[in-house]
Amino acid sequence: MADDAYGKLLNSPTGKHYRTANLACDIARHAWNTVRRLYPDTMPALNPFAGVTREKLVKDKPAATYTEMCDLVDALLIHVDSMALAVAALICWGWHQRPENVLDGYITWADYRPACRPSEVKVFHHKTGVEHWLPLVF
Repeated sequence: MADDAYGKLLNSPTGKHYRTANLACDIARHAWNTVRRLYPDTMPALNPFAGVTREKLVKDKPAATYTEMCDLVDALLIHVDSMALAVAALICWGWHQRPENVLDGYITWADYRPACRPSEVKVFHHKTGVEHWLPLVF
């Protein structure tokens, strides 16, 4: 039943709706668990939405150009008046990192090696666990 409902939400006449189907499955799974906790005698223990095999649309995102990054930094400095956000944008663009990696402390001063030629920084991706040294050359 849960797989059929997911399939019908995913495959509509207008195309595939990945986010809608996945969100509906998440909400149904959460609702089932909540109602089960409130009414354990009347709700079956097995949640049919917990094991639904979901699909995800994976698309390559085009990388921002140097000009686009400079425009963002200028906008952050002029309109938002935030040096910290501007520096985070520069680091994210130059080191191929997400903003949360920089702001959450996944990159620290200890990860910087200025004595190397060219200078390097250790980049760690917290989701995949991949760590490598990236030369600081633009």
